[in-house]
Amino acid sequence: MNQQYHESALFHVTGKAKYIDDIVIKPEPLLCYAYTSPIAKGKIKSYDLSEAIKVKGVHTILTYKDIPAKNLIGAVKHDEPVLAEQEISFIGQAIFLLAVDTEKAFLEAKKLIKIEFEEFEPIITIEQAKKAGTNLETPRKIERGDIQKGFDESDFVIEGISNSGSQEQWYLETQTSLVVPGEGNEFKVYCSTQNPNETQLLISEVLGIEAKEIEVETRRMGGAFGGKETQAAIYAIWAALLAKKLQKPVKVRLERHNDQQITGKRHPFENYYKVGFNKDGKIIAADFELNANGGAFADLSMAILERAMLHAENCYFIPNIRIIGNVWLTNLPPNTAFRGFGGPQGIFNIEYIVERIARMLKKDVTEVQFTNFYGENENNIAPYGQVILNNHLYKIKDKLLESAEYLKRRKEIDEFNLKNKYIKKGIALTPVKFGISFTTAFLNQAGALVNIYLDGSVLVNHGGTEMGQGLYTKIQKIAASELGINLKKVKVTATNTSKVPNASATAASTGTDINGMAVKDAIDKIKKNIAEIAAEEFNNSNNDSLTKPENICFENNIVFDKKNPDRKIEFKKLIPIVRIKRKSLSSTGFYATPGVEFDRTKGTGTPFFYFAYGMCFTEVQVDLLSGYTKLLRADILHDVGDTLNKDIDIGQIEGAYIQGVGWCILEDQKWNNSGKNITPSPDTYKIPGINDIPADFRVNLLEGVPHPSTIKRSKAVGEPPFVLGLSAWFAIKDALWAVSAYEIEPDLKFPATNEYIVVATEKILSEMKKQ
Repeated sequence: MNQQYHESALFHVTGKAKYIDDIVIKPEPLLCYAYTSPIAKGKIKSYDLSEAIKVKGVHTILTYKDIPAKNLIGAVKHDEPVLAEQEISFIGQAIFLLAVDTEKAFLEAKKLIKIEFEEFEPIITIEQAKKAGTNLETPRKIERGDIQKGFDESDFVIEGISNSGSQEQWYLETQTSLVVPGEGNEFKVYCSTQNPNETQLLISEVLGIEAKEIEVETRRMGGAFGGKETQAAIYAIWAALLAKKLQKPVKVRLERHNDQQITGKRHPFENYYKVGFNKDGKIIAADFELNANGGAFADLSMAILERAMLHAENCYFIPNIRIIGNVWLTNLPPNTAFRGFGGPQGIFNIEYIVERIARMLKKDVTEVQFTNFYGENENNIAPYGQVILNNHLYKIKDKLLESAEYLKRRKEIDEFNLKNKYIKKGIALTPVKFGISFTTAFLNQAGALVNIYLDGSVLVNHGGTEMGQGLYTKIQKIAASELGINLKKVKVTATNTSKVPNASATAASTGTDINGMAVKDAIDKIKKNIAEIAAEEFNNSNNDSLTKPENICFENNIVFDKKNPDRKIEFKKLIPIVRIKRKSLSSTGFYATPGVEFDRTKGTGTPFFYFAYGMCFTEVQVDLLSGYTKLLRADILHDVGDTLNKDIDIGQIEGAYIQGVGWCILEDQKWNNSGKNITPSPDTYKIPGINDIPADFRVNLLEGVPHPSTIKRSKAVGEPPFVLGLSAWFAIKDALWAVSAYEIEPDLKFPATNEYIVVATEKILSEMKKQ
């Protein structure tokens, strides 16, 4: 693959890409393992480590008493213990840390640890949490209009519950960190994290040393998907505690089953709804209560709930609406970020409702969807007060209806279903309007450092992290484009807290938006210096009209006067002259997203800089006897503004869609009544494979819609297409409707696994026998 497609593609395809586990240091690092709780809820009554510490190869065992400073950490609320003191809150919670030579030594020592618990009955589900009253904070609310008046004016009112499930991030590289002590209190931390800054600060707090002593570096991650936004920090802290105690390098790398057992997942949601609508399917009023299972500690649950609430109406204008949100604490690992960050859970609820409305009115689902779309010039204000600008829903709808041949295929599918008893087909559309920005306003900032060397090569550093999404590639292109030089002249280096401090996490699909702008800001400052010297040089050799610095252009490795194009010099030849003239060829850059704010108390504001839009038709074939589902075709049209890299953007859309399909039809996360994850490995937890990709997979970018005020007029692409995978779930439900000739609503669970499809089919057949 050529470098223009992915900056580290050559390293990936040759196996030379360096991940943390590939770093070779001397002496060999000790290994960090944690002794974790086998119970979900209880208290530690006593423990004895005296025999375990004697095992050959065990260097030390730490308890909470050995922590130099703070034991509580958290991204927002410091409520999560690094090591349990007395109270146990979930299976897998760390109690002791061991530094060992080998895994064998840890396993032997683990057997010799004596510990006694007082065990309590755990809270696992939202229903149990409600009865126990374990809400994390007071309920959040977003409201506009008069819902009671809206219900009174409606022709029909429906009520019900929708549920969406958990999901494992299943990054290929598990949670991994390597900590190397330096001089004095210095520590170099190599961490697979989306948030080096937060990792640095939390290590500082726990070790009781200043942040300036801790350098966190992330070259790349082997996947993250939100699971390394906050939760990577605690594993780096484990290694740092042991490294500080022993003054030796320490590495932690979770085994796959441990990673799945003890890390947080996508939040399961249980949603209550009451919706009023007229005979045309137009929604007049909606009352939603969104409930999220937060797990044992706060993590990012309130922010995730908030985004679910901010996406609760998706693409639809609802004049009278109330959205209540709650997070409930349970005895599961603290749930955390996952691609979409609550947005998909909120959107599933409204799409579930719209589908029910359409079936009740005997209308095509797409008709009801289109009837309720936000308007372009009216009916274009979100429930929280933000005006929906640059609405591309209608452009996408018109183009996709034609390219996907929906009406023709709908007719063919109906004919197929009439002729086939045990095999049914279904088709469904899911649209998305996804807000881009951190909803915590101060996080919408980024920094960068750009250095130009005397040979004309350029080194770029920024606060964003690379997890396979192509951020470094896009930053490389932005830098090369702004300087008018070849891509190969630009290198983007590992994200490092000593180069760019105080960076926000690479999350919320903002990575390119904010870091690209920060890089541009740094380059603009350097270009100003270069332009002044270029103009001076041109004027020294020309007695005609003067060249002004503002007329200097950078293109095709040439610096020239746009008013007098014959006045030009090669970029790499000009750079040494700039140094001789004592002008800086290095600069920091900074960007803060303008105009974003949200008042959580009032539930109003402008939380998003812009929205990204997309739509997808998915067609499926369902074997009613086995529940096996085959994805026949997917048609996606997605809005990315002016694409920075078409191949990367299409790849992100494809990957997000497939991951969304996994969430809603394959990945069934299960815990038993004791709070133990009984699907902690790939032999029990099914993620999408090659056979789950649609046989006919058509992905296109919406063209001719550059977005103003963003870097290179582009848009974010990481999270919004994930939502499009929901169309697979609704397509399966559409196929099951055909079993009863669209008379009996399928009781289809989420995710729509083979087992749940068979159960839903049996229920339909049972109801048909009663009629």
